[in-house]
Formats: sequence, structure tokens, C-alpha cells
Amino acid sequence: MNQASSVDNKTAATWAKRRKLATCAALGCLFVALVVCVAGSPDLYETMLEFLSTFQAEPGVSVERDLIYFSTPEAGVPAELHSGDLYLPVNNQVARAAVVVVHGGSWCAGSKNDLPETIMSRFFSLFGFVVFNINYRTLDHGGQFPADVIDVKRAVAFLLSNKDRWHIDSQRLVTTGTSSGSYAAMMAAYTPNVKPFAVDELPVGSKLKIFAVGSFSGPTDFEKLSANKYLQKYLQKMSGSYAERLKKASPITYAKTGVPTFFAHGSEDNNVPLQQSVAMAAALGKEHIDCTFVRIEGAGHFVGGNSRRLVLERMLNFLTRLKSADCLTR
Repeated sequence: MNQASSVDNKTAATWAKRRKLATCAALGCLFVALVVCVAGSPDLYETMLEFLSTFQAEPGVSVERDLIYFSTPEAGVPAELHSGDLYLPVNNQVARAAVVVVHGGSWCAGSKNDLPETIMSRFFSLFGFVVFNINYRTLDHGGQFPADVIDVKRAVAFLLSNKDRWHIDSQRLVTTGTSSGSYAAMMAAYTPNVKPFAVDELPVGSKLKIFAVGSFSGPTDFEKLSANKYLQKYLQKMSGSYAERLKKASPITYAKTGVPTFFAHGSEDNNVPLQQSVAMAAALGKEHIDCTFVRIEGAGHFVGGNSRRLVLERMLNFLTRLKSADCLTR
């Protein structure tokens, strides 16, 4: 019995070793295959490196994950949809600009864990910004207009409530995002804090004033996108005709109360046409509101790799020019 047991143990150990070797070999093959696939595409290669880099901690930055920014229970809304990851400069004793990052996903999908938002959060935190990368209500959880806009404002109010604790300059608050996240970032900044966009969570004596916005492939004029099925679901709880709803929910309607905005958009974007950013920049320009527009030649709806970093650097330069990032660069 003991001899048989010893043989069984040796056999089990042998098979365990073989499985481990097979797993390593499979992962090695997968890595080689990825390298071969991306060899002819610098942006794809850079995106792969970006993804791998997200598993490493950034020196000088601490991350507090899954902080709840709005704790009032709402029927059918999981708590994680009102949570965010906070990126803080280590040993920070100086009031710094803060960036709220909002993920995309056609109002029905996506999360703060998506790669574009993770990369964006890490980028700005490395340049000394306090960053809050958030989730918000989506269509399956009461996310119809204007829920996402209100959630972004709630996240800003949460930062204002903790500005002394996290050393945040309340005069230098920035919202940014990708696709539908850019939409919510713009609307939170452009709309006044009155119904239907009002939030009650502001600290006493505070005003919800967003200094600047970064829009990456964000929709701005819904009248030009009226056939989009996700947009139709997003607006379905509003009153009035469909044409009235399209206008009321569009950022371009609020150009007069807009703020300085950085736009980046791919020339070949088939989801949200380039003209959406061009028109919004023009509308802000008519109101003498500072903006920068970057056309990414040949890019589609999503921009990755080296192109993404170059665009983020352009946004950083834009914020610096606005003097919203004084004394932040390390």
C-alpha cells in the first residue's frame, strides 16, 4: 500500500510538472503569436505593451480602488456603478488639479477597468494630477438621460467634499472620457447645476464649476445621429418629441455655457463621425471659448498605442496652456 501510494504521488507530481510546462509553452506560443500579429502594426504593438504595463504599479502614485462616490441606495443599481478608482500622487501636500475619467460604451457597456481609461488615468497621475476613474449608471440600470451626466457631477462633488484630504484645487477640475464617456464629460461641464442636471451632494458653500474638458471621439449633436439605436434607448424616458429630445440632450445646445475643451477624433471614425467634434469646436469658438481640435489621420473610433500617448500629450499641453496645471509636472 505504501509503495503504491508512493508511485501514485510520483505520477501525480510528474503530471503536475508536465501541465505546468505545457501551460508555460502555451503562453509562450501565445506571446510569439501576438508579436507576429502586431509586427506590422506599430500602434497595435504599443497597445499590447500598454496592456502589459497596467499590471505594474507606477512609482510615486498610490491607487485606492472602488471608492463609492454616491452611497444613497437606488433600486436596481449595483453599488459598483457609483464607484471609482482614485489615483493620488504620493506624499502630496500641494493642491493639484483633478481629472474625472469617464469610460465609453454606447451608454450600455464598458467600465472603469477598460484599457483606454486605465491608460488615461495612469498618464495624468504620473504628471501630478489627482485622477478619479469612475463607473456610472448604464442603460440596464437606470442610465437613461441624464443619469450619466448627474453621476459625473456626483463624482466631481465627491472630490470637492474631500478636497482638503486629497489636496485638490477646486478651481482646476477637469472631466474627460472616450466616446459616450466624452459626452457625459462635456454635458457635466457645459450644463448649469439646475434641473434636470442638478446634484444635491455639493459641500456647503461650494460651486460645481468644471474648468476644462477632454473629448475623445465624443458625440455632440444628436440630431445628426438620430438613427442610432443606443441613442434612442438613451433618450426614451425624456418627455417631448424625439426632435426636442435630441436637441435638449446634445452638448452643442449648451455651447454658450461651455468651457475650454480639447477634442481628439479619428478621421475614419464610423461610429461617431469626425464632424461631430468639428461642429462642437466651431460652436465653442463662436462663443469665444478656448478649444483645441486634433484630427487623428487614418484612425477609427478608438485610438491606441503611440497615437494615444501623443494625443494625451497634446491634451496635457492644452491644460498647461490654460494654466490649469501650473507646478504639476514633476
